[in-house]
Order: sequence, then C-alpha cells, then structure tokens
Amino acid sequence: MAGLLVVSACSRPVVEAAGPDRQTMVDSFADLGLNEAVTTCVVGWAERFDLPVVRPDQERDPADQLIVDEAIENCVTADALVNPEVSEPERLAFDNTPFSLGDDFELDILWGKCQVGNGVACDELWERAPIGSEYESFGVTCGKRPEILNCSEELQLEK
Repeated sequence: MAGLLVVSACSRPVVEAAGPDRQTMVDSFADLGLNEAVTTCVVGWAERFDLPVVRPDQERDPADQLIVDEAIENCVTADALVNPEVSEPERLAFDNTPFSLGDDFELDILWGKCQVGNGVACDELWERAPIGSEYESFGVTCGKRPEILNCSEELQLEK
C-alpha cells in the first residue's frame, strides 16, 4: 500500500482541461512574426518534449521556457538554411570547384547514399561540400527532407 502512495505522489498531475489544438498553437506563434514553417517546427518541438502549454503568451516553467526559446532559435536557423532569402551568387567562369551533381565523383557517391536515406552520408556530404554548392544544400536538408533536423539520428544508418 505504501508503494502505491509513493508512485501516485510522484506521477505527473493529470491535466483535466484540454489544451489548444495544434493549429491554434501554430497561429499563436505566427503572431510573433514567424513564418508557418518555423511555427510548425516550434510546435513540433514542444510536442516532442511534451510541454503542457505551447502558446507563447502563457506562463510556463523556466526549464520549459528554455526549451521553447531554443526551439524557436533552432527552427529559425533551420528554415534560413533550407530557404535562404538571398539568391546564390553567380559562379565565375574560372571557378572549377564542384558545385552540383556530376561535378565530383566522391561527392556524387555521398549524394546517392544520402538520397536513399543514409543520414551519415548526408552529414558528410554537407561537411565536405563547397560552401554555397548544390551538394551542400542537398546534404544540409538530408536529401531534401527539411522536416529532419539531424540526418544521422533520424535517417537509417547504413554502413
């Protein structure tokens, strides 16, 4: 009987009132000036960490607030990498660095592995690719999978 009391005293309190629906939460973050992709990402982080209140205008535990603040920062950064506002500079005629699929044999192999879901290959492609290249863009998006934040953890790990 004493074991039952300890377990029930340490368990998380039951929330009786249902929280706002997902779209309401996304809309409340959009009011901060964040785009839909970022707000959806932030709400996804909050759901992943099982935060009881996700709306930005409500009080929350400081540790939970730290997670929300970090989620906003990470989602804004990820969105900026995936959807850059600035157009890519033109390549100069004498620039012979590999830029896109077909320009470099080793980067092409990593591209192919990334495309079929090898997260380690995506990360390696991103690290080894020239800055601003299509190789870099393909690697950083985990093979055009923008919903994934960490390729090697989320995608299958092939040897």
